[in-house]
Amino acid sequence: MVTNSVRHSPDLSPHSAMFKEIITVDELRQFKPASAVYAHLAQKMGKSLSSQTADLWLVSGNPFDVIGARSCANCRDS
Repeated sequence: MVTNSVRHSPDLSPHSAMFKEIITVDELRQFKPASAVYAHLAQKMGKSLSSQTADLWLVSGNPFDVIGARSCANCRDS
C-alpha cells in the first residue's frame, strides 16, 4: 500500500526518487505504538539499539508516534 501510493500517486510519484528505501512493518505484523516497530526501524537502518539510536530521529506530530518511540526499551528522547 505504501509503496504503491508513492509510485502511483499523482502528488507523491514526482518525489519517489527522494526515497532510498521504504521500510514497512509487514513482516512484524505489529503496528505503532508497539516498541518493536521502532526497534525494527533501527535494525533495518543498521543501528544498534544500545548505542546508535541517537543517529535516528523521529519527527512527528502524532502522540502515538512519540509514545511508541518512548516505549522502545533502549530508545531515548531528546
